[in-house]
Amino acid sequence: MTPHPDSDVAVIGAGISGLACAYLLQCAGLRVTVFERDARPGGVIASVSRDGFLSECGPNSTLDGKDAFDAIVSDLGLRERLAVASDEAKKRFILRGGALHPLPMSPPALLGSRLFSARGKARLLREPFVRPSAGGGEESVGAFVRRRFGPEAADYAAGPFVAGVYAGDPERLSMGAAFPAVVDYERVHGSVIKGAIRAMRERRRTGKARPRLVSFDGGMEVLVTSLAGALAPRLRLSTPVTALARAGDGWEVAAEGAGTLRARAVVVTTPADVTAGLVSGLDPALSSRLREVPYAPVVSVYIGAPRERVAHPLDGFGFLVPEVEDGRILGTIFNSSLFGGRAPRGMVALTTFVGGMRQPDLADLDDRAVVELVREELGRRIGLSGEPACVRVRAWRRAIPQYALGHGGLVAALGALEERTPGLHFGSNFVGGVSVGDCVETAARVSRAVAKRLGPAA
Repeated sequence: MTPHPDSDVAVIGAGISGLACAYLLQCAGLRVTVFERDARPGGVIASVSRDGFLSECGPNSTLDGKDAFDAIVSDLGLRERLAVASDEAKKRFILRGGALHPLPMSPPALLGSRLFSARGKARLLREPFVRPSAGGGEESVGAFVRRRFGPEAADYAAGPFVAGVYAGDPERLSMGAAFPAVVDYERVHGSVIKGAIRAMRERRRTGKARPRLVSFDGGMEVLVTSLAGALAPRLRLSTPVTALARAGDGWEVAAEGAGTLRARAVVVTTPADVTAGLVSGLDPALSSRLREVPYAPVVSVYIGAPRERVAHPLDGFGFLVPEVEDGRILGTIFNSSLFGGRAPRGMVALTTFVGGMRQPDLADLDDRAVVELVREELGRRIGLSGEPACVRVRAWRRAIPQYALGHGGLVAALGALEERTPGLHFGSNFVGGVSVGDCVETAARVSRAVAKRLGPAA
């Protein structure tokens, strides 16, 4: 047994995954130490409020309704600070033929929609009668949607959605890894539509509220700031971990400038390339696979402008650009239409995303060029004109991990390493989902496993 551990659990990484996991472990009575290589916690989650404009450097929102997320929000006293998206957020636009069309969310809306052709609508409505796949092999998102819903649905629904969530390519993304619940609808119910209807009926039967799109009054950073504050005495910033090693039935964690810490368990929540370095001595083959996990490069361009300089009513969440439309942006969020306090009175706030797996080279543009590109695209799509009142640019070279074909095998290999290496756990966003809510759910699952293994604090 490791003598006199300095901490029960060492959590490596202080993004939302690491912070949530450490907080839950601390609430379970365990002594936690959190290591973060950067000078601030939160990872890609950062909110900037200046001159009345509130912008997000990373995620702009998440869905509530997940048990772990809701519990943490309540426990931190943040429920009164939740910002719930306006009803307009239910409307999401897709570009087709140079015009923005609402994505139909019901059969009557589909019948009246101009987003899909008559043939496309008929193919969509035929989905419940399409036989489930008999092959059982892994499919890309694009292949799955084409098989069940037809080519127009793949081009004008699945493709834009994948760009909005993963900044990814539907032909390279694994359906089973990226959207397992949808695959289960087909497997269990024989149809995605039938499965979704039954899930909705079950939610109504149990009285569970429909998930809402939420943020916080001061932006998404409110959540990570509150978590970091609760962990402050045990949070070591600007302290990258350089090595992990087994020590008896515990662990030694070597950190730059902080020596070596002994812990009973370790939770790794770092990006795949960093994780690869940490496990290289434990499983060289897995380390090599982790280094190959692709990440989408994304640039977010936030523009604040007078309301009268935007022709579109901005009556929705925003719009997405399908790859077949040959646009130079992935899509735009209408921030000031979603939540209050995002722009001064008489102004609007818009966040546009550039690059992704679709056009990674555009993420290499300098700030001036990418802003010019976005202004041109928004001029064409929503009638933006004149000089912006506010412009903020944030580039992420490795923004979002891609759950590419074969990703399920990687996650299984991580699980196998956990099984044969007691006390080692993985909770990064390339394991259980990339949204903030998914990261918190993964953190809760990992924290329960750690607490169960360790039992009472040493």
